[in-house]
Amino acid sequence: ALAEQISEQYSLRGGWSLNLTNRQIGTQLAVTRITPHLSPELALQRCLGANFILLMLHETRGNTVSVLPTNALAHMACSPHHNVTLTIDFKTVFLDLDDTLIIHGLVNADIIDFVHACKRADIAIYLITRHHQKPELTLAAFNIDPTLFARIIWITDGTPKSSFMQNAAEPIFIDDAFSERSEVSSNTAIPCLSPDMVEALAHAL
Repeated sequence: ALAEQISEQYSLRGGWSLNLTNRQIGTQLAVTRITPHLSPELALQRCLGANFILLMLHETRGNTVSVLPTNALAHMACSPHHNVTLTIDFKTVFLDLDDTLIIHGLVNADIIDFVHACKRADIAIYLITRHHQKPELTLAAFNIDPTLFARIIWITDGTPKSSFMQNAAEPIFIDDAFSERSEVSSNTAIPCLSPDMVEALAHAL
């Protein structure tokens, strides 16, 4: 509420950082600094579902923006690297292919490392995709072993991805597309993550 009040007062746009004191003046916290820079805490907010950099870019272009909360716990270590750990209890992973496992014609190293970590931990991974061809053909082209996945779900119509997740044990869903994550989040209680959040999640394995 305080950040919103300051933003309206000074017409702030873009990335700003607010510093507050612990003591109160009247009924409000005191602001000690307002600076136009990106703070390390943005990584923490990203893991909780708010990518402020992306939101800022969309808002600048006049696009409608919204946030999809992760509904999980996140912790940032007080170290030079400000490592963030995302804590979610899960036994099943539903993973997208295009622009998630494979991105810009390359295997996403963070995602494939996560897949192998889940495999070692006996966490079932389901590849779920609307890929333009049989997914096994693309996996073979990138030397990805299809047996890494408990099942490969190839959707060739408009069936919602959430319909394949109803009976899964403690699942999470990883997909680059906000529309897909929003659909699953709207119809289930499954935590939905974008691929760039997986590195923080992998620290908890």
